[in-house]
Amino acid sequence: MADPLQRSLRDLRRRARLASWLGEWSLHLFVALVAAGAAALLARFVFELSAEQAAWALAVVAVTPFSAFARARRRFMSAAGTAAWLDVRAGATGLVVTEVEALDERWAGRAERLLASAPHAPRLRLQPLASRSFAGIAFALLALWVDIPARVTGPEPELYENTLADLREKLDTLKEQLDVGAEAEADLEARLERLEAEVQEGHDAEATFEALDQLQQRLAEQAIEAQEAAARAFEALQDAVASAGQDASRAQEALEETLSKLVQEGLAKDLPTALSEKLGASLEIPPGAQFDLSELKQLSADLRQMLEGKLSELAAAGLLKPGELGELLDASELGELVLHECDEDCKKEGGT
Repeated sequence: MADPLQRSLRDLRRRARLASWLGEWSLHLFVALVAAGAAALLARFVFELSAEQAAWALAVVAVTPFSAFARARRRFMSAAGTAAWLDVRAGATGLVVTEVEALDERWAGRAERLLASAPHAPRLRLQPLASRSFAGIAFALLALWVDIPARVTGPEPELYENTLADLREKLDTLKEQLDVGAEAEADLEARLERLEAEVQEGHDAEATFEALDQLQQRLAEQAIEAQEAAARAFEALQDAVASAGQDASRAQEALEETLSKLVQEGLAKDLPTALSEKLGASLEIPPGAQFDLSELKQLSADLRQMLEGKLSELAAAGLLKPGELGELLDASELGELVLHECDEDCKKEGGT
């Protein structure tokens, strides 16, 4: 067989193989990219993987050239098929097929002249292959680029925001009405700020909600402790008023003890003017001062009014139960001061 005819057959077979492989590869590449992109998108949504982690799904693309070749080689043109195709392109005279099969030099010249006059072999059409491949690439990149909203587990974000706002209001009210100590106040403030940061950063929902509940309980405990201290103060004021008619000095001592306990319990913060003018910011009776009965009565009423105001503010912020507070205030009403007048049969100490 003449060299020109052999070259034509070899070139055609090479071109046909390349066309078959490229066509198969573009199809395999498209399917692999779409499947990998869908898998990456699903993994990002279900397992909350980052785009970089999900991109490993695209590694399957690396095997597509080999899988395409394995499938395309089944359809590669044989030597006889290539000769038949060339013969058809050269006019279907049978000369090319005869030359390939018979290897008779007598046919070589005519076969070469037919091939020279035959149309050139068609060029590879790469545009359809590229379009299909680029479509798959675009889908895979879109699957990695699209923003996947973080899944919300547990309470809705609005609940966190509302709870934080409620805690902030409660803490501010507690700081305004009570002196809980600098260390405790700083600790409560730090815990709230830490929780605000955790909510913003989207930390573990269950742990954050539990921490919010614990802080709320801690604030409520501080308010309840203040309420219990106020209840004891109400009782002591009642006793002081009741005994004032019999022994004013003893009643004043009881009042001084009550004032000292109020300071220790943190209930002496931001005193009203009426009390601060008489007792100063530290709720201390000036040395040598002796209050008469009406002054003791008024001082007790002012203290009660101050405590009622503080407890009402705490209840308004949700730190105390209004029903329990109402019962406490009703049970601790200061009665009218009735001065006892002694007669000859009186056995009571003191009196008038």
